[in-house]
Amino acid sequence: LLHNLRTRYARDAIYSSAGSILISVNPFKELSIYTQEAMQRCKDADAKSLQDLPPHVFVLAEVAYRGMLVEQKMQALLISGESGAGKTEAAKAAVKYIVARSKSAGGRNPDSGGNADFIESCIIQANPLLEAFGNAKTVRNNNSSRFGKWVEIQFDASGFISSSRITSYLLEKSRVVEHADGERTYHVLYQLCSGCSSEERQQLQLLPAA
Repeated sequence: LLHNLRTRYARDAIYSSAGSILISVNPFKELSIYTQEAMQRCKDADAKSLQDLPPHVFVLAEVAYRGMLVEQKMQALLISGESGAGKTEAAKAAVKYIVARSKSAGGRNPDSGGNADFIESCIIQANPLLEAFGNAKTVRNNNSSRFGKWVEIQFDASGFISSSRITSYLLEKSRVVEHADGERTYHVLYQLCSGCSSEERQQLQLLPAA
């Protein structure tokens, strides 16, 4: 297994699969694998050809989406791994695909377009906000999530997103006042120091961002 992962990683094939389990290895660089063409391939594939597609988070999201529609059962994607493994990016890619997939389903309803754009905007724009308040630099990862996150998305019978909810838990509160050498507290505190005017910084008794 490790040899296979190492060989695929050398070819920038960061995804491998074992049944319904998708293994991802962080490439620590930008890869052009999250394109509209990749989304379209997953959407257009039939049940057999979908399983024959190369392992990808879009494939996993499509399988879950179809399982929800066809089997009428709730689906869940559990993303786990050590710090710096790429959990945050994998979650964003999965949500990006599901939102795009839902919009194509909702496109059959001429009244759903505006609502689709609004819900998509809420889901996508929530990530930077959560990362600002819950992510910090560690010795292993410059954007490490210091909290758990549960993203729940509700769909109607046609597969269109009707609502969503994000629950955060287990925030590492001690990081606000104390952290190890070479690490930082939460991004939002540095953003506040950096973005304030000199008058605001003086009023709030803030030091310059370092």
